[in-house]
Amino acid sequence: MYFKEMKLNDTDRVAGAIAIRFRNGVLINASRTDKYNITEDRICYVEKYIPKSNEIYWVGTHTPSSETAVAFLAFQDFPFANILLHFHDKRMTYTPQLTQYRTDKYVTYGTPGEAKAIVRKLKETKNFAIAHGHGEFSYRFRLSRSSRIYYQNHLNDYLEQL
Repeated sequence: MYFKEMKLNDTDRVAGAIAIRFRNGVLINASRTDKYNITEDRICYVEKYIPKSNEIYWVGTHTPSSETAVAFLAFQDFPFANILLHFHDKRMTYTPQLTQYRTDKYVTYGTPGEAKAIVRKLKETKNFAIAHGHGEFSYRFRLSRSSRIYYQNHLNDYLEQL
């Protein structure tokens, strides 16, 4: 609901990612997931990320989002953050008014280099970063009450089945 209410990803509902700190890992949507209608089979639990080799260890039906590396490093560097949002809004990605939030250069997404550049910019700006020529990132401390209830009721059951 967050993406729909904020009118983000309006032109491409399957772009972007929602990552949630969970247990000792990260819950993140699978690549090419419709963010307006996420179903349980489109959620992956990523147990581990190794930046040196860019390897992820995950459980789920579909491949996790390419932004898994960013989520892991962000949660590592921001221990108080529990949610990482990644969206695509061309009005923000390319506007000159937001240059201070943009990474210095384009870095291929899904790589340790991109993850480090985004986390560095999140630290510098205190919560918001734009991956040069790609999309936006922001972390949050908590879920809304309605989202928290959904995750407590449904995702724990789903993860127990994996």
